[in-house]
Amino acid sequence: MCGHDTVTWTELRGRGTVYACTVIRKALGPWADAAPYVGAYVELAEGPRILTNVVTDDPTSVHVGMPVEAHFVPVTDPQEGSPVQRLLRFTPAR
Repeated sequence: MCGHDTVTWTELRGRGTVYACTVIRKALGPWADAAPYVGAYVELAEGPRILTNVVTDDPTSVHVGMPVEAHFVPVTDPQEGSPVQRLLRFTPAR
């Protein structure tokens, strides 16, 4: 593990800013129907950067430096119809 022998849980506030972003206009496979959507690196207020999506009705409005906040979005199993996991996504901060 690159010289680190412990992993610790750190609670974060879920606020950050867009560090880099792009609008994906054509996607393949299960993401094809989601396009256009924003792929982004978000820099959290506590320092780490995370690769994620910024969810908004206007993908072209997302820009570097934009304040965002975290949300966990349930993902439904199409065969069972019930949520099976939650994915971390960001939205423009209110």
